Amino acid sequence: MRKYNEVVWLFPRGLFIFFSIFASVKFIFIFFFRTAYEPLLLFNFTPLYFVSGLNNLHLLFLSLAVILVDTYLHVKATKRNLIYSYLPTSLMISGVGLTIMFAEASISYIFHYIVFCCLLLVVIIDQKRILTLTDTKQVLPGKKPFNLWDEKESTTRASHLPDQEPIQRYAAPSLTTDSVALNELIDSSEMMAQRIQVLNGFLERKMIKLEKAEQEIEEQRKNLIEQQEMFIDRLIHYYNRKDNIQVVKPTEPILIEPMIVEEKIENHLVIGGTTECIVVVQRGIVKQASGSFAEILGYAKDDIINKSLLGFFTDQGKEEAKKYWLGNLKGAGSNSYKTVFLTKEYKEIPVEITVKPTIYNGMFAEFLIVKSSNTTET
Repeated sequence: MRKYNEVVWLFPRGLFIFFSIFASVKFIFIFFFRTAYEPLLLFNFTPLYFVSGLNNLHLLFLSLAVILVDTYLHVKATKRNLIYSYLPTSLMISGVGLTIMFAEASISYIFHYIVFCCLLLVVIIDQKRILTLTDTKQVLPGKKPFNLWDEKESTTRASHLPDQEPIQRYAAPSLTTDSVALNELIDSSEMMAQRIQVLNGFLERKMIKLEKAEQEIEEQRKNLIEQQEMFIDRLIHYYNRKDNIQVVKPTEPILIEPMIVEEKIENHLVIGGTTECIVVVQRGIVKQASGSFAEILGYAKDDIINKSLLGFFTDQGKEEAKKYWLGNLKGAGSNSYKTVFLTKEYKEIPVEITVKPTIYNGMFAEFLIVKSSNTTET
């Protein structure tokens, strides 16, 4: 009985191996050598031949894929694989069955009937094997799994022994691999703990780097605030000194009119005996400018405010300004650069710009002191 069952169980495997070899050879001949699209059975293993957009080559490829999947599941005939094999087998049965259903009865469809019966027999054999198959993962290596057929044969042999009482047989309990599973669980937990330690170390290093970066940023911010305060103090001292300028005679003290002084401070900032121009720039836009700067460019003061500073540079001047900004981004630390302005009359004026950080309307800005290169060189 056991040998008969083993022979029966080999039938699905042999059938699908034959189908896979035959379909593979036909696919090679049809695809590479352009042979005839026959037999018709190869294109009916899936019900997709009802779709009008698929040609015979597509149907042959789909049939070959379904046959190969079903062959693999029957060659690796575990309980789970046999359950999964119901899907490709049902596709094959539905494809062949629909062809038989909608086609007229003819001797040319004899292979369809034979294959349909074989596929039904395969389903019956797979179902019986699933019910009698024991999962080999729950049995120790080298031990034969207990089978219902062995129990029946042992009881029948015991019942035919003369002058002896029938021996009662009990099914031996399956020896589970709890120790193996426990060891695997311990190993996986150790690996998880190691990964967590590595991750913690990585996070700690990142936190240390972030703390260092925060400290550097805080130090830079403090230095910037100190420089800004020093610059503001110097500027206030300069304004106070200009406000206190008086022309005094021995007899009659004459004070300069405040309006004239303010105009001179606003339009003609004199530092160290040289004429300088001051511009406040925020994000590349001119926010405030002295009158002398507007006079140099030949524009009215209102025409300069809220305009891009780069718009008053020549092409050469723009390149010099870009080099300065790129140098600051790379950490060059320069606070001045030379450039060329273009006046309203299209005259080029080479200048040197000194940059000081400041705050304008509560936001970071740049305080530019513009000096003519010609005057500085002379």
